[in-house]
Formats: sequence, C-alpha cells, structure tokens
Amino acid sequence: MRKLKKKILLTAMAGMLTFSNISSMEVMAAKPIKLIVNGRDITNLSSPIIENDRTLVPIRFISEELGAKVTWNNDDRTVLVEKGNDSALLRIGSNLVEYDYGADYQISDAAAKISNERTYVPLRLVSNALNIGVEWDEAQRAVIVDSNKPAVPTEF
Repeated sequence: MRKLKKKILLTAMAGMLTFSNISSMEVMAAKPIKLIVNGRDITNLSSPIIENDRTLVPIRFISEELGAKVTWNNDDRTVLVEKGNDSALLRIGSNLVEYDYGADYQISDAAAKISNERTYVPLRLVSNALNIGVEWDEAQRAVIVDSNKPAVPTEF
C-alpha cells in the first residue's frame, strides 16, 4: 500500500513538472520577438518570425530604417536591396541569393517568403549583404540590428 501511494505521488509530481515546463514553453513561445534597428524599436511595423531556427524579418522596414533602397519586382517575384555599392537580390521561394549585382552568390538554408503581404527574408542575409551587425538579446527576446557595427559574415 505504501509503495502504491509513493508511486501515485511520484507520478503526480512528474505530471506537475511536465505541465509546468509546457506552460513555461507556451509563455516563451507566446512572447513576441522585438525588432530593434539602430536603437529604435520597429516591432509595431511588422514583427519578425522564426521559421526552421531562422529569424525572418520584413525586408522593407529593416532596409529603409538602415537607409537602403528596396525594389520589388512583381513579375520575377524578386526583391533587391541596395545600399551604397552593396546589394542582395532574393527571389521568393528560392534559396539562391545574389550579392553585389551578380558578383557573388550564396545558397541560404531559408528562402525569402511572403507573409501577410510583406516580404520576409533571413536577417542574416541582410546582415551579410549590407555589412551590418546583428545580435540576439535573449533577456529582451529582441533582434538588434546595428549599422554602426560590422557584420560577422555567416555561411549557411
């Protein structure tokens, strides 16, 4: 009888711990990701999304905040981001990225996509293309984009 009570108690405790962990994960998942560009929180314009462990950002808002030009070509379903002599051309649904007007190419593990009528691209691609620093702040759950810091080029 004593062993049965002990077993029931241990099972109940394990269930509570599991429920507690699930609840914590749900709270973490429900908390939105902030998008901070050069010290300005632009999350209200359009929040980043995480897909397959990659942070995708609304390219127009990020680029314009950084002083870059964004051109959408509806016929080709491409987006061109230009700043100074740097550029990145991305095609919706494609993992191929063209840098510096065709001088270099890279394969990304995440493709550009359209969500809620906005073009989202992997943030790391923007960072690499425009040589802009990007950091993750876990405490704030924030992506911090800082044009005063150079990018740490990352291969995919």
